[in-house]
Amino acid sequence: MTFLQWGHLNFWTFAFFLTAFFLAGFFFAAFFLVALFFVDFFFVAFFRVAMFAPCFFYGFCCVLL
Repeated sequence: MTFLQWGHLNFWTFAFFLTAFFLAGFFFAAFFLVALFFVDFFFVAFFRVAMFAPCFFYGFCCVLL
């Protein structure tokens, strides 16, 4: 195999792997951001309500008393 053929093959292999890793990273980042958004939206909102609801409840009871 000549140097020119090896360089050509090396370029296309590099381009293929670069494209594959770019697409994999892009889809992983998109999936991670969407998953993070849903985790933040559901669980963090739930924990905010679970943490602050007793505070408002006790404050309301103290105002009533």
